[in-house]
Amino acid sequence: MKLIVILAFCLATAVYGKGLGDTLKVFQGIGPVIAGGQEAQAKVEEEAKQQLLGEDDYENYAGLWAEFKYTHSKSYSSLEEEVERYEIFQANMVRAKVLQTEEQGTATYGPSVYADMSEEEFRVHLMDPKFFAKGHNLRYDAIPSDPAPESFDWREKGAVTEVKNQGQCGSCWAFSTTGNIEGQWFIKKNQLVSLSEQELVSCDKVDQGCEGGLPSDAYKQIIKLGGLEAEKDYPYDGVDERCQMKTNPVVYINDSVAISKDEGEMASWLAQNGPISIGINAAVMQVGVT
Repeated sequence: MKLIVILAFCLATAVYGKGLGDTLKVFQGIGPVIAGGQEAQAKVEEEAKQQLLGEDDYENYAGLWAEFKYTHSKSYSSLEEEVERYEIFQANMVRAKVLQTEEQGTATYGPSVYADMSEEEFRVHLMDPKFFAKGHNLRYDAIPSDPAPESFDWREKGAVTEVKNQGQCGSCWAFSTTGNIEGQWFIKKNQLVSLSEQELVSCDKVDQGCEGGLPSDAYKQIIKLGGLEAEKDYPYDGVDERCQMKTNPVVYINDSVAISKDEGEMASWLAQNGPISIGINAAVMQVGVT
């Protein structure tokens, strides 16, 4: 079984909003903007809030902030922390607006679940700098001579499990690895099994769990471990912890290869051989909605 890893990842710098003290003065005494889920206050309070925040700011940020907190069940330990998060949220919404205006793709940008995190926090907790740290020593597989079809979706073939959530753990490398193996196992065995990312986070002794890793290393560790357990047998909790593998893997591999970084050649290989593991520039996904 051939399992493929492509390494291409990059990070971005941080952008912050105005000072905490200035916003704290604005928020004193206007709880509904902070609380979000409470009942609407009297008209006079609404007018006072708009005067304090400014009409554009109130409409574009405060209301959106309340909706964001309600949608994603956000809560904070203190007023000061919430004000700080609100300022970060403002800066991220400015960035989302710029991306929506200037980015040439089809994505929609706005308040994702990560919109109250600074770019630095997002990078540390959800992106993996180890993609830059070193290369890999995998052999390269040949690219099919036939060009890729105009459209091809392995989800339609039943080779892809449901979307998973890594939480605030830098384990994207583990999810990329299992997603690749799930698809390849389906193609070879005609069985779609959701595999355990937590096994890799806790039992892979070469990679660093929530602090990052590489699929190219993970494949070798899976071979040493004897395979991967099912998600249902070793569920994900997104923290570094002692290995609790029960030595009953349901999927095994015996090799891994790399392929070209050329997107056209990647598409040709994927269409003919199955899902692959890749690293992408995920920075803009912090404010990407669709």
